[in-house]
Amino acid sequence: MQDENILRKIKKCLRLAGSSNEHEASTALRQAHALMKKHGLRMNDVQASDIKEHSIRAGAKNRPAQWEAWLASTVAKAFNCRSLHQSMWRRGEWQFIGREAAPEIAGYAFSQLARQARKARQEFIETQCQRLASRSKTRRADLFCEGWVRQVYSQVQQFAGDTNPDAEIIESYLQNKYEQIGDLKTNNRNQDRKFNQADTNAYRQGQREGEKAKLHHGIGGNGGDKQLALT
Repeated sequence: MQDENILRKIKKCLRLAGSSNEHEASTALRQAHALMKKHGLRMNDVQASDIKEHSIRAGAKNRPAQWEAWLASTVAKAFNCRSLHQSMWRRGEWQFIGREAAPEIAGYAFSQLARQARKARQEFIETQCQRLASRSKTRRADLFCEGWVRQVYSQVQQFAGDTNPDAEIIESYLQNKYEQIGDLKTNNRNQDRKFNQADTNAYRQGQREGEKAKLHHGIGGNGGDKQLALT
């Protein structure tokens, strides 16, 4: 609570530092710097206090499918967030981390896209994989989903741009909150396999289906000027 009160005071001073009254602005800025120095805080620490987290259930507790991990990363990028996978007691969760309402919007976007991807996956299995063994169906459907997510990623690249303006702030938040963040191990059922024409076709069909997900700029929403629209 004490730390929150200190941060609140510093933020108030920083807001006043933008005043049109030159004397008021300079006094507020000196006070902010004095408080930060006294409590050993950097500007990134102050800004990191605005970082929020939002959790969405993952498809696996420990090793999510590779396509799902790609989707989480893709959505996080679109909304200037970071995505983490956490193993909970009975399930896994995707954690979207960013400023203000961005993580909640990213979580909603991910859940909607994941639902659409799984629906397309099931339709693919029912129509294109009838003669395959169960393991082969799963492997082929994974390729379909990877193509689906790859197509969405191509759109996100244009939508999100190449940089995250909040990346440094989010990184500071992660370093302060989490002692260690390891590399995520995904379940890649097609690793080191030689693809045949049917595998390639599955991936390409997934890309075609992925074109149905659209990302738009400037649609009104709480907490940001980016929102996901699905078609």
